[in-house]
Amino acid sequence: MSWLDNPAVQGGVAPLVVGVVLALALGAIERDGRTALVWLAVVAAYAATTWLATGFTFSPLTASRKVVIIAIAAPLVALALDLARVRSARMSMILVIVCAVAAVWAFWSIVSQRDGAAAVGLAAGIALFVAVSVLVMLRMGDDGMRAAAAGVGLGMATGISAVLSASIGFLLSGMAIAAACGALLIVQVLARRRMSAGPVAALAVALPCALFAVGAMLLAQMPWYVAVLLLLPPAAIATISANGLRPIARASLLVAVAIVLALIPLTAAWLAARASST
Repeated sequence: MSWLDNPAVQGGVAPLVVGVVLALALGAIERDGRTALVWLAVVAAYAATTWLATGFTFSPLTASRKVVIIAIAAPLVALALDLARVRSARMSMILVIVCAVAAVWAFWSIVSQRDGAAAVGLAAGIALFVAVSVLVMLRMGDDGMRAAAAGVGLGMATGISAVLSASIGFLLSGMAIAAACGALLIVQVLARRRMSAGPVAALAVALPCALFAVGAMLLAQMPWYVAVLLLLPPAAIATISANGLRPIARASLLVAVAIVLALIPLTAAWLAARASST
């Protein structure tokens, strides 16, 4: 149907609807009081946007298609470990390292075009940026409301910065993450309880957004400093607890901070795009 071809539907309405429906369904399924399963709603929302926008085709295996594979597979691995009760700081660090290596693999076709030190530097930069992105999200611990609020700001900032850098594909992907995180935030407010986060949330939200940012840098025109500024929304949310507030007030405060800080990388991306066009 033609309305499914509308970017607003693909990157906003569809992931929001998928996110709300699955968050409500999965949030009701608990394991020892934990609801990390609910972050599959973000994965499903992103998958829905990808299916509507480009479909699932993995041949040839381009960098963008590797990003899709990692963004969907990594949270599933983290969830499997969580359900198996493999939860420790060491395991979290192992996941961070695996994410960094996977990111280098995703963009290896570009890295391999560089010579010597340039290739090593690019690979190290990709790995470091992705590792830091995931670590920042992990700082929120098991607080699902903070993780969801950070995801709204991060996804929005990543998607819009990408399109300002001439990447429409990563715009839809970033906005899908933001919409799904918004859905999780809404469900937590309505249910008046917090959902689990941890490594599953970090790999469902921070990892894909980091990959989108790297893709926008290497495949489009995003300056490296814009990608660094994308870390501001989750880094700030990680320092705010606001535990004394009621759920709706806490969610409103957290998402407001995330959106305001998202304006910083957006402004930098807009200025860079304006400078390059003159």
